[in-house]
Amino acid sequence: MDAPSPIPENRPPAGESESGGKPPPAAPTAPPAVAVRRAPSARRAHEYGLVALSQGISYSIEPTAEGEFQVVVDAHAAERAARQMDYYDHESRYWPPAPLRVPDHAHGGWAVAGWAALLLGGYAWQMSEAGWREAALSDSTRIFAEGEFWRAWTALLLHADGAHLGANLVFGAFFLYWAARSFGPGAAWLAVWLAGAGGNLLNALFYYPEIHRSLGASTAVFAAIGLLAAYPLGCSARLRKPLFRNTGWIPLVGGALLLGWFGSGQGDARTDVTAHLAGFLAALPLGFFLAWYGGGKQRPPAREWMWAAMGTLPLIWALWQAARLMGAG
Repeated sequence: MDAPSPIPENRPPAGESESGGKPPPAAPTAPPAVAVRRAPSARRAHEYGLVALSQGISYSIEPTAEGEFQVVVDAHAAERAARQMDYYDHESRYWPPAPLRVPDHAHGGWAVAGWAALLLGGYAWQMSEAGWREAALSDSTRIFAEGEFWRAWTALLLHADGAHLGANLVFGAFFLYWAARSFGPGAAWLAVWLAGAGGNLLNALFYYPEIHRSLGASTAVFAAIGLLAAYPLGCSARLRKPLFRNTGWIPLVGGALLLGWFGSGQGDARTDVTAHLAGFLAALPLGFFLAWYGGGKQRPPAREWMWAAMGTLPLIWALWQAARLMGAG
């Protein structure tokens, strides 16, 4: 009896699958990844990664042999991710803003002492000499029609009464002290008296040819506030930081608020609001320039005394002119 013949195997032809078709496609391979940015820390690398993620580009962080961290994205999105990270670097180049270095100048004790001595001495002279007030107050017509510009300085040493003197003495000492700490005592002394006199001149010019008479050191007090308000902006300009992209404007806004709150007199008809405003405005460019020129620098004491002398000499000249006028009268 013949043996049964083997059943032939049903093998597919070479190149075909058992199902009769072509072999299944190979599993898709991941697209190549490219490192687009390196960062010194993982946190900084993730900041760049978030920039990529905001554009719908997935990323991963990988450490490098040098101890840095690299941002890795798909190759097809690498150019777009790198471009967005460049934009991010450009937009955030001034962030976070560097803190302004406020110099610790020698304390302004002698500047404050000089302020108190001049105001108290001026008031004592005013009380003892009947003609001193008339000879020294600010008068718009006498200043511009008769050329008595020295009144812009002497009017700062006159006061209506003891309360007026006390307020200017205390607030002036406070703001002058901090101006001395920021600019240096000599520069602050010069700037306060110069801006105070400049404010009186601007105030008189505002009313001229009408008669406008004023007195008091409050113009110089608000000049000291203006100096402090302008200081951060001047420092920012010295550091070449964009003026509209830093926090230097905050003290300026604060100074304007102080001017509005204390300088308006809150309805007191005796308050010379324009004189306060003029003193504040006259100090702004001066404070900006001084901060830009020498903010953060420690100057030798001899130079501080030189600046103090420059601020005192116009006062001496003005007092001498007022004494001559009073003597002639």
